[in-house]
Amino acid sequence: MAIFPLALVVSTFFLGAAIAASWDRDTLLLYGGFVEDMYNKINSSSIVSSGSDYRITRDLYAAEKTGSFFGEPLVWIGCVAISDSRQNVVVVFRGTSNPGEWAKNLLVSRLSFTYLNGSTANSPGIHDGFLSLYTESDDGKINLRQQTVEELRSLASSNPGYSISFVGHSLGGALATLAAFDVANSDIMDRVQGKKLSVYTFASPMVGDETFKQLVEEEISALDVLRVSDIRDVVPYLPSLNYVHVGEDFTVDGCQFDGNNNGGDVFSKVIEYHSLVRYMRTVSLIKGDGITGGCINKKDLEGVMEFVRKIISKANAGWSGFKNLVLAMKHYVQNFSASCTTN
Repeated sequence: MAIFPLALVVSTFFLGAAIAASWDRDTLLLYGGFVEDMYNKINSSSIVSSGSDYRITRDLYAAEKTGSFFGEPLVWIGCVAISDSRQNVVVVFRGTSNPGEWAKNLLVSRLSFTYLNGSTANSPGIHDGFLSLYTESDDGKINLRQQTVEELRSLASSNPGYSISFVGHSLGGALATLAAFDVANSDIMDRVQGKKLSVYTFASPMVGDETFKQLVEEEISALDVLRVSDIRDVVPYLPSLNYVHVGEDFTVDGCQFDGNNNGGDVFSKVIEYHSLVRYMRTVSLIKGDGITGGCINKKDLEGVMEFVRKIISKANAGWSGFKNLVLAMKHYVQNFSASCTTN
């Protein structure tokens, strides 16, 4: 079995009015490093140990081609790993890396969620693309949901009382949230001996509707979600219409550690603000409970949110509004970049 490494990297995160009351830097860097290792594995097809005693017990694969013109039949998207010293199991999902996954991101209609026991009672509405990536199979192979639940059920049975965590960046954050919700409503909870499920996401888009939010935050006491988002990252503001975020918000502004860096075109800025490396750097350097200074302060947050809502309204106009969305994003990035100065 491979040994899961502790990548010592750094970056940023959030979106919303609330700010995290408490957060653990070491935990965020540990789990964020695991996601960084997932991206590195895309290029190297291996994970090299760097001090962590987490060992991978199963690689996870998702079917992309079903319901999408783009994509491969089955792609590697994450893993399950375990640490005996921490008595913790972690499920790690990488973010979008190919056209098939981008196509899934654009399937913004909502589908009704079916629980593992087959019930649809009090079922929330979930993003079509995220749910299909999680539940669809290809050529009879077991889907991502089945792989994840099967492995966690096995590990929880052989390691009773171990905590279970879910972590992901971008699309991976959406999958981590969805998988944790799924497991929280399953028989696996009988084997964790009262331990809560923890979710840590970086730059996650919105996953479900108001019913999903209510279930996660009010009715499932065994599930804690911490979302890290950078105020300039556009992804956490999507898909917006009829979608809401869940869990506790930890808003940061990575610009305060960038210096007076106003160069680059709009698209390079969008990519930069969404980068996991940048998120990790910000988490490693930030002090306090979120936005406390720098380019955008708490007072400015409401104005920023209103500006982004205008962007979203363009996107929600349909494909005919795509050009307007791109133009709005350009103004969005230029507006933030122009105010980016050092403390």
